[in-house]
Amino acid sequence: MKSTSSSNNRNPVLQAITRLACIAWLVWAGGSAQATTMSWTNSAGGDYNNAANWSGGLPGSADNAAFNLNNAYTVDLTTSWTNFALQFGANNGTEIFNFHSNTLLLTGDYYWDQYGAGTTNTVFMNNGTIVSTNAAGAPRIGSTLGSVDTLTFSNMTFNANSFGVASSINTIGQGTWNLYNSTATITNFNLANSSGNAGGSSGTGNVLVASGSVLSVSNPIVVGQGGNSSGHKGIITVSNGTFNANGGLTLGYDPSCSGSLSILDNGHVFIGGTIAELGTRYDNSYGSILINGSNALLAVPTANLWVGQGLHESTLTINNGACVISNGALIVGSWVGTTGRVTMTGGSLNAAGLVVGQTDIDVGLFPSGSIWLAGPNNPVMTITGNAYLAQHRGNNGLLVVSNGTFHVTADMYMNWIGPSESHMVVAGGTVQVDNEMDVGGGAGGTSTVFVTNGGVLENHKLYIQVTIADSPAWVTNNGGVFQYTTPSPSITPGTFGNLGIYNGAVSFRGIDTADVFCNQSGKALDSTTKMAFFGTNAFRLNNASNSLAVNQTYTFAPGTATNFARLELLNGSTYRHGSVTIGAGGSLYLSSGASTISTVLTAAPSSTIEFDLSNTNAPGCLLSTTNMYLNGCTLQLDLATPPIVNTQFLIISNSLASQLSYSFAGGNTKQNFTINGTNYLTTISLAGNGTEVLVRTTIPARGTAAFFR
Repeated sequence: MKSTSSSNNRNPVLQAITRLACIAWLVWAGGSAQATTMSWTNSAGGDYNNAANWSGGLPGSADNAAFNLNNAYTVDLTTSWTNFALQFGANNGTEIFNFHSNTLLLTGDYYWDQYGAGTTNTVFMNNGTIVSTNAAGAPRIGSTLGSVDTLTFSNMTFNANSFGVASSINTIGQGTWNLYNSTATITNFNLANSSGNAGGSSGTGNVLVASGSVLSVSNPIVVGQGGNSSGHKGIITVSNGTFNANGGLTLGYDPSCSGSLSILDNGHVFIGGTIAELGTRYDNSYGSILINGSNALLAVPTANLWVGQGLHESTLTINNGACVISNGALIVGSWVGTTGRVTMTGGSLNAAGLVVGQTDIDVGLFPSGSIWLAGPNNPVMTITGNAYLAQHRGNNGLLVVSNGTFHVTADMYMNWIGPSESHMVVAGGTVQVDNEMDVGGGAGGTSTVFVTNGGVLENHKLYIQVTIADSPAWVTNNGGVFQYTTPSPSITPGTFGNLGIYNGAVSFRGIDTADVFCNQSGKALDSTTKMAFFGTNAFRLNNASNSLAVNQTYTFAPGTATNFARLELLNGSTYRHGSVTIGAGGSLYLSSGASTISTVLTAAPSSTIEFDLSNTNAPGCLLSTTNMYLNGCTLQLDLATPPIVNTQFLIISNSLASQLSYSFAGGNTKQNFTINGTNYLTTISLAGNGTEVLVRTTIPARGTAAFFR
């Protein structure tokens, strides 16, 4: 009896069908097995379109064109051409391709370093177009273990479905792709990605977008992804160019893998889609973004910007004139065990919300996030929604502002759901919260705000919430400024003593009803029930005026803990309604332009009148419309640098109808000032219309007085 299989094998119809099926499978599988490889043979270079320069003849639309010579040479594409694939890398070589405005069309699945194991290959492509039409194609450089490949585009246009730099399904090598004055449009882009083998060698991929180049990628990009391998690193640098990550961007995905993005002068990066992440959840991955230089821009129009998803620390650094704009929230330190850090030394950041330290998973590894605004170029961070320091239990959030401005236009919450650690330090910069500021509230957590070194905390609604005894929360001002934009801020201290000021200032900005008695019993800052006053404190008007409804007669001098010993007038402020006395040990300070005292001013012996002249465009100046009696007080002039010989400063201007009586400690007309150990002689004189006091620096002189700061 004949077997069924024997009968089928002899059936000519079935044999034909089998042959057709095999051919169809080969075509479906990519067709590379059908392509013939033609290799370049002319070590002196030459015409790409000349068959004599190739082994086996000129490669056509079904052929691979391979460049594997171990030397440097130049190839000229003298007419547009079509190949199945383009290959290089069997040996160490340097190839220069001049396209002469022609187009090379590639229809196959090509690997630009297919033969590159252990080799170093450098390729330059100039003045033309490359188009890859194979939807399944995976062109890439640096994709072989040990290969070091560099591809540089200059005045090129590149269109491909897929492209990879140091990317492969196997362990990868090192790849660099440079774009100068070029445009690249890619659907799928991979950088330092490999499924790899466990313990395999790590790879590094570099991309430079420069000199007006534009790189646009449609689908989400993952930079630094290892799969079974680890340690891969992807680096993107955009300098005077544009990078459009239209589908989203992840920097650092798998264990010990990382991705970094540097945006330099005139570099623009747009991250679209729903993903903008530095580090990825559950993995020991990390990412970093550096934005540094004039007109450097990072825009995230449709996603949250996550800094710190992996177990390593991820960082966002903004310097100089750089700018970050996010229509989503900025989320710093957002998963179990993660650390995120944002550092600004200049530039600006705008986001629709802020969370520093966030996870709702109650496990042992809690995330932490920190934000640092630290000069010297006055950075500005603006949050147009709510801001949270330590949003969930066990989280840690830190905000440090030593220079610049941190501005929240809605509410700010610290230790929202405890137990969490949330801390704010305002040391020289400004924190401004337009609506409600809540400090504490989470059971078992700790929340602190420390204002010092002239730092400014501005808000008009403060809640210090202590739910149970083991949840301390306090706001302390030691040499800083509490600033308000209303004469009656809402203060809820929880327990008296949680809000305190020591040798600091209470400031009112932009209003005309400030009350110098604000800290007295029954007033907004009641020193017996709301804010504890210690040491020697100042009352400040900042582009503001005091009340006309309450007599403002006041003596500024040390004494009781609740008394203001110093009056500060900034940015064109006015003190009115009553009389002003600067008592012994008290002081009057004027800065940032001319401010007015429209009531009688008396400065007693041992008091100080201080003028900040460091801003030569708006030096401190006192305008008086009534009598002034300066009786042997100390004159103090603050300069940023040593004075220039014969430089005049107008420090006091008194109306013609008013009386000015003055004398200063150390002499009426000449005084010695010392700055940085050098002595200067200043002449005080009367001049101009009305009564004006000018100081003129004449020549260096010997002396011991030290009144300059």
